[in-house]
Amino acid sequence: MIDTLTATNMDTLDSLTINDLTYPLVKFAWDYQMKGEAEPNMQKPGRHDALKLVDFMTLEIEGSMMADPSENYWDIRSAFMDIFLPHIDAIALNHVRFDMVLSGSTTTLYVECTLADMDAPVEALSPTRSEFRFSYEIPFGYWRDDSTQAVVYI
Repeated sequence: MIDTLTATNMDTLDSLTINDLTYPLVKFAWDYQMKGEAEPNMQKPGRHDALKLVDFMTLEIEGSMMADPSENYWDIRSAFMDIFLPHIDAIALNHVRFDMVLSGSTTTLYVECTLADMDAPVEALSPTRSEFRFSYEIPFGYWRDDSTQAVVYI
């Protein structure tokens, strides 16, 4: 699966390792959104080939923020939100960069994302744990190799 997963805020360049005991993930999934000729060719009967290309990629992340003892919760949440939320004085077009190394590989893959939607409520009765969900859009549309900048098809 995924050996390491790091998130970096594109403005502050602060980074955070996720999918560990402090920030365990339930979901880390991406999907390719296609674009192309949607109009049928009305001059001839039957199906017609249409060129379809990747327009952009979406990335969904769901997991938990875990703290023990509860006094550490606000520090952990603050560090997390500092990475994942765009800053008020943001100048970078993309908000977060994800770097990932897959199991059995030494290659670091990355995407640069723009926040599309998020949900990170505070649970009043459970001060040591809260769920989060973030949705990102990747305008470039593909994962890239960090060392060569080449597109990686995964």
